[in-house]
Amino acid sequence: MLNDLAALYTDNLAVFAGSVFLVGLVIGSFLNVVIYRLPIMLERDWRAQAAELMPSVGTAETTTSTVETVPERFTLSTPRSACPACKAKVELKPDGSGLKCVECMRVYPIRDDIPVMLVDEATIEDGTEVQQPQKS
Repeated sequence: MLNDLAALYTDNLAVFAGSVFLVGLVIGSFLNVVIYRLPIMLERDWRAQAAELMPSVGTAETTTSTVETVPERFTLSTPRSACPACKAKVELKPDGSGLKCVECMRVYPIRDDIPVMLVDEATIEDGTEVQQPQKS
């Protein structure tokens, strides 16, 4: 089987280039997530460790607030994608044409199987009517 695959790649440069391109896209996408999320995860971990070692750190800022906020889980796999405008959860529309925010009802288009998560590109669904946002 590996000999057949090697022969296919040797005989057809386009198949080889396409395969390398797809593998590069997958690895690049994963690295993008790691580069964005790893520093945030490390900072949260460091803050938690510092709070355990020095509980008095940060109390001057929090004396007015008695409610302790617990940050939501933040790993390489969570949280899911969110609306850039209101940070709420987005869900795939039933027809698969876009991602719809559950709060502000913005619909972000999917072009060439890639979600375009730009507020300027989104449309706003109001009931059955779709409105284009005002461009300034």
